Amino acid sequence: MGANSDIVADFTGYGVYEYLTGYKQWRYLTPSNASLLAMDGSGDVFAAFPGYGVWKYTATHAAWSLFLSENASALAVNAQGDLIVSLPSLQRVLEYPSLPNTNGLFVGTSSNLLGLAIDGFGDATLSYTGYGVQEYHRAIDPNAREQFPTSATLVAIDGDGNEYADFAGAGVWEFDGFLGWHQLPQPGAGGSLPPGQSPPLGDAFLLAAG
Repeated sequence: MGANSDIVADFTGYGVYEYLTGYKQWRYLTPSNASLLAMDGSGDVFAAFPGYGVWKYTATHAAWSLFLSENASALAVNAQGDLIVSLPSLQRVLEYPSLPNTNGLFVGTSSNLLGLAIDGFGDATLSYTGYGVQEYHRAIDPNAREQFPTSATLVAIDGDGNEYADFAGAGVWEFDGFLGWHQLPQPGAGGSLPPGQSPPLGDAFLLAAG
């Protein structure tokens, strides 16, 4: 989600559009269909186009430019514009800070990667099949380190660096520096949903954090 709560979406056969919340209308960005999309707080868009690499749409110039020539299997961006991306051809997950003239920083391997996320500090969370959930601290630890041995199907990080993960069959959990890992209550458990409309405590289909 970008500036002013704008969003970007891909419509099969029609390309990529941005929804301008303030104007309550869609803006056409490209006829090409993207396999991955992410938007930073300035409204800049990162998009993976299969066979054509990763491109960046700069909102202030209203123009696309090639960002990476490699195909991406996953990507995420924080509000500051720091990008984390999985590049199978290089067998690497790299982070590209928004600072000028910064090369990609090694975060982890792309092999067996299930999901990734990045917070406002440039720290990343990675989940791997068979290797669990790992976290990477850009300013503290140059290497991803194992934080939880169980693999998560989905991961997310909020702006304060708290991590969230969906563990198959065990629901959604949160990790913070004070409580460690703890399971989040079932939706509707506090009476916010009518009886019988609470989803089962278990796997989420999508996961995101603000």
